[in-house]
Amino acid sequence: MNWVRPDLANGIILRYAVSVVQQSGDEVVASESVTSTNAITYSIFIGNLQAFTSFTVTVFASTSVGRGEGMTVMTTTDPDSASPPIRLSATVVNSTAVLLAWGFPEVPRGEIVGYIVTVEGAGATEMFNITLNPINSNQNQSYLLDDLQPFTEYLFTVLAFSFGVDPFVIHRGNVATAMAMTSQAGNCGAFCSGILLESNFLGFVLLIFYVAKEIFNLQNAA
Repeated sequence: MNWVRPDLANGIILRYAVSVVQQSGDEVVASESVTSTNAITYSIFIGNLQAFTSFTVTVFASTSVGRGEGMTVMTTTDPDSASPPIRLSATVVNSTAVLLAWGFPEVPRGEIVGYIVTVEGAGATEMFNITLNPINSNQNQSYLLDDLQPFTEYLFTVLAFSFGVDPFVIHRGNVATAMAMTSQAGNCGAFCSGILLESNFLGFVLLIFYVAKEIFNLQNAA
């Protein structure tokens, strides 16, 4: 926090009072006093404020007569590390693809603008910067990773990120992890299991129907 000595002091300034109020509840969260040294500019560091929160900061100059009119500015603190994305899962689609799905972090601590997905496996590490339209709820979001190696174990990590006052600084959240092994070449993974199960069941039903029909024909022939 920086400020400049008033042009019209109406006396000798003895000290400055700094008040920090959280806008959401009009609660005074910090109050500091700075002794005047007749300097032109002053600064003070105020820490331990809640991340990604709007505050009203007011500075008052005081003389022997009393406190003058305050100068007020509004500011918002930078984001902090978001909690990990929830319910991260990795589902094998086929021998070279895995579908990741996750939910919005329970404690975002900032405006989430995207996710960073890291894939480790087959002796290499790849990172994907995914800018999505985050949904401020626990609804799942998904991302398909393809061109993976068949029958290989992979470690997947997902974290949310946001920007603060400096648009060139990325505030990374905490990481969620999941593991999966791609299927062998030619297998279609978990996505086909339901289809194969249904197909096998249908074949079994047709077999029973065929056997029953043959028994019926033999009985009629007799």
